Amino acid sequence: MTPRPPAGGTRPQDRRAARQRRRPLPQAGTERFRQIQITGHRRSATEALIVRRGCSGIDINAVWQMPAILIGSAAQIRENLQARRERFGLSNLVTSDRALPALTEIIASF
Repeated sequence: MTPRPPAGGTRPQDRRAARQRRRPLPQAGTERFRQIQITGHRRSATEALIVRRGCSGIDINAVWQMPAILIGSAAQIRENLQARRERFGLSNLVTSDRALPALTEIIASF
């Protein structure tokens, strides 16, 4: 028999697990790295971002895996968004109005 959660809430271990699943996203989604950039020169654009932000020691592939970074062609970004949706279970994308022109191009490629 499975124990029932306490009245009025979930079990403490369930709340802890949920917090741990959410923990990496807020850290990766800070203003420091929030960017959408459509480019045919993904590697050089990412290297420039790392230098501009003063983040030495960060691998390019690690930047490409950050949920708040979208750099590459519209097709690459679309693939990244689809992969992140599957990995993190996210169904909404929240961005600033400054990113709307780039996001419009990405959405049009779906």
